[in-house]
Amino acid sequence: MPVAVRRRWPAVAAVWAAAACLLEDPFRGQLFNLPSGSGVLVLMLCSYGAGAWLGLRRSVFALGMAAALLVADQLIEMYVTGVTGGNLSGLGTLIVLFTAPWVLGRFVNARDRRADAFSSLAAQAATERVERERAAVTQERLTIGRELQDIIAHNVSVMVVQAGGARRLLYHEPERARDSLLNVEQTGREALAEMRRLLGLLRKDDDPRALTRQPGLDQLPELIAAMQIGGLVCDIRTDGQPIELTPGIDLVSYRVIETALERATASRCRHARATVRYQLKRLELEARGDRELPHPGR
Repeated sequence: MPVAVRRRWPAVAAVWAAAACLLEDPFRGQLFNLPSGSGVLVLMLCSYGAGAWLGLRRSVFALGMAAALLVADQLIEMYVTGVTGGNLSGLGTLIVLFTAPWVLGRFVNARDRRADAFSSLAAQAATERVERERAAVTQERLTIGRELQDIIAHNVSVMVVQAGGARRLLYHEPERARDSLLNVEQTGREALAEMRRLLGLLRKDDDPRALTRQPGLDQLPELIAAMQIGGLVCDIRTDGQPIELTPGIDLVSYRVIETALERATASRCRHARATVRYQLKRLELEARGDRELPHPGR
């Protein structure tokens, strides 16, 4: 029974095993004279448990109590019951066999405590490193955000100044007014790109597209390559001379073709073609597959 409970109550098991040896004396028991030596093995197991799974103070207390009971048992057997005679060598051997597993258990306990301490330190260091990295990233994002705000404010100011100059030159010098308007358009595009990067800083960290520029028709070859990896064989054709598009129309055109090809993949099309037709003031987009494609919706 002490062996069965030695992991849950190590001190109780050690004292209990020694007390059982003492309680056998009035009945002239022979626990330590068994050929298998099972009585000594039980004491060794319980002694090891008291050393390995208890704190130092409780472990020493349990060892002392059990050792005192064993000494009393051996003295009773030698001088009262006469089971073992008057030789003290057996008592010394029993104490050595009882305390040696306890010492081994203390070594194991110290090793486990060191391992737990190192594990805690490693976990703490990892947590602190993550916190430092997060703080550094946050600070860098704030710095970049302030810089981008300055850039955007500058671009907007330039646009206002150029638009005001174009308004004054519109009737007298239309060519210069046209140049100013083109500068306003270019500055506006740059401001939109910087604004998107600024807003990307406020988005989730796990979104890799947060700080990239918005796609356009010039990125259709990459889209076609991605669709082909997904199992859709498609190509792209361009009719007419490409014209300069506003960022909004360029983005929406890309999204329309992207959605159409995604619907083609969902409809289990094997072949598809995307056609972009440029005209003077008109842009036409066409997507066809080897079967009818569903309406792309909104």
